Amino acid sequence: MRRVSAAAAASRCCCRRQVVSSSARRRVSSSAAVAAAPATTPVAIVGGGPVGLTLALLLSKLGVRSTVLERLPAPSVHPQAHFINVRSMEVFRSLVDREGRSVADSITRLARPRDEWSRFLYSAGPLLNGTSLGATNHFPPETLAAIRDQSPELPTHLPQHQLVPVLLEALSRRPDGSAACDVRW
Repeated sequence: MRRVSAAAAASRCCCRRQVVSSSARRRVSSSAAVAAAPATTPVAIVGGGPVGLTLALLLSKLGVRSTVLERLPAPSVHPQAHFINVRSMEVFRSLVDREGRSVADSITRLARPRDEWSRFLYSAGPLLNGTSLGATNHFPPETLAAIRDQSPELPTHLPQHQLVPVLLEALSRRPDGSAACDVRW
């Protein structure tokens, strides 16, 4: 990993623009976080969202040490992405902690029941007294049966602000023999 000092990063940002914008200041702080990462970390992962944390878990499982660098000071408390597809759930199923629990099991326990989120209502006007334009169930029984024929996992619904803590917990409960991961907020 190439180390860059915060001063060098700041001077590069200032050379590109006359006024250092807030996005440039974020780049400087991100560069400082990279510079502060241990030199023995072979992989730096930029972004502490679901993709970055899942990558850290997969690398840990393979014995590769990593450092996750996130520009935000803490995980978001606001809902963001919420749908987790079948393939992602299969990947989460392969990630097991030292007690033998998979990330997929943790997600499934926290997720809302499918009948609460799989039906969509389309209306004109206010939801409760407007004109109903139609409704659709995105996962009728025949669709779920077809998915079950192909995979042991089903799609699920868990907002990102609830998924990230599950992934962080899984990182803290890695099985013995897996590589360490450092998450820097």
